[in-house]
Amino acid sequence: MYVRLGKLSLALSFWVILALAEAAIAQVAELPIEREWGIKMAEPVQTIRMADIDKDGIDEILVGTGDDSGYVYVINGITQEVLWKSPGLMGRALSVEVGDADGGDTKEIIVGTGRGISDSGNVYVFDGLKYTLKWHKSGFDERIYSIAIGDFDMDDSTEILLGTFYDWEYERENPWWVYDYEKKGNLYVLDGHTYCRELRLSTDVMRRMKIIDIDEDGINQTLTGEEYDNQMYTDFPGLPDNQENRVRILLRRGSIWLDTGFLFNYYGEPRYSSRFLEMAVGNCDSYCTREIICSYFVDEHTYVFAGLKVLDGVSLNLKWSRDDTSTYWHPNVINGLAIADLNKDGINDIVAAYSDGHIKVIDGVTSVDSAVSPQTIPISSFAFGNVDDDEESEACISNGDSLILLEVHSFTAVENKDRNSPNIPPNYKLLQNYPNPFNPLTLVRYQLPAISYQRSAVSLKVYNILGQEVRTLVDGEQAPGYYSVRWDGRDSLGKQVSRGVYFYRLKAEGYTKARKMVLIR
Repeated sequence: MYVRLGKLSLALSFWVILALAEAAIAQVAELPIEREWGIKMAEPVQTIRMADIDKDGIDEILVGTGDDSGYVYVINGITQEVLWKSPGLMGRALSVEVGDADGGDTKEIIVGTGRGISDSGNVYVFDGLKYTLKWHKSGFDERIYSIAIGDFDMDDSTEILLGTFYDWEYERENPWWVYDYEKKGNLYVLDGHTYCRELRLSTDVMRRMKIIDIDEDGINQTLTGEEYDNQMYTDFPGLPDNQENRVRILLRRGSIWLDTGFLFNYYGEPRYSSRFLEMAVGNCDSYCTREIICSYFVDEHTYVFAGLKVLDGVSLNLKWSRDDTSTYWHPNVINGLAIADLNKDGINDIVAAYSDGHIKVIDGVTSVDSAVSPQTIPISSFAFGNVDDDEESEACISNGDSLILLEVHSFTAVENKDRNSPNIPPNYKLLQNYPNPFNPLTLVRYQLPAISYQRSAVSLKVYNILGQEVRTLVDGEQAPGYYSVRWDGRDSLGKQVSRGVYFYRLKAEGYTKARKMVLIR
């Protein structure tokens, strides 16, 4: 048994050693945030978006609100001025999207609503400059939870996609008190010029949608989060259970829907549920392909698992996943996602807004936290962008009652060898990689002093035994501090290199140092 598990034990030992090595040197930085302003809203906040409506290079803040009736606000992020408040809408403004739907000179604001238990929905299209109503469609039997704008079927014409949601309860014929609670949805495709319905697909719940050329082959894909959540509740333990909870994302290429696989798949006891939450698309590592980042949660009655998964945008393979556990009474889930380079290292990170009020910056390669903000208000809605055209980004958050704008400053990823030692090292130093030999990952550590430069021009590259450059790990300016970089045995094109001897060289101002490492397969 020991022999048969030898390779597995070795692999597990590697990950344990690497985790311990990182824990010994890694220190999660504090994400600097500064409150710009706060507004008490007259109606409950349902959704927030940041978008450049008037094409001036600066984002405006769009807020959808309401109970049985709702409004959409457009707010100037600098002055807090309400640029526009929509007429009263039929239902809560659950989804708001901005884009050029009809191919004209201006963008449109598209709003989807829903009304309480009746599940009736409406769609409104407003001119993005004049804020006049261009089109209104009522009579949807479902709440409209998600909207996407783009060329859905590659016919050189823009379409509007509506993801809808409805649920119902019904009693089953059973001697015990039992009822089923089921959720369903539809995908509507509307012509962007005439707003006529081109297609209706009966699906499960469509939570988030994007139309994007994710693999950059000139053909748009439609990415959507789909949720199965069929639950049966009973007060009698041991009753036969037909529950099925599944959360997945689908990718449409041409006329074919590709299933990326289930993010969560569970058949089990009653009162468990799962839900797709948020999605972002972009490059969050140093490779040339984009990634799909999605969050969801699994409610297991006692514990809540806030899930985050990263998929390769071309192959749809899972790159990594992480689960943050919280208690049932104090769930902490991810209610907002963005992709940004907040530590200015040239590689985008994942920005995740947690419901407990923390904003985390997560390394897109390793899934570890790079920085965590101080706690803010509980976050139920989140948007990320730039409202003042400066070098810093802004985050707009809401707890349902208030709207707060935060300036999110860049941070320095300081990784201390000893948490009790000063953050500024006395000299330049390139340490031996660990582990060495390695497969598949290794950690390269180095330190930059504050001698005559506040920021150093840093270059860290990997070379093969012939002296040919294999990969650039760091190329840019960095502040004094302790750093670590991971190399996964891939070249600059993302291809795995062969086993053998490699060299890594650090150049920083007048300092140059090279060391040897060995990759085994």
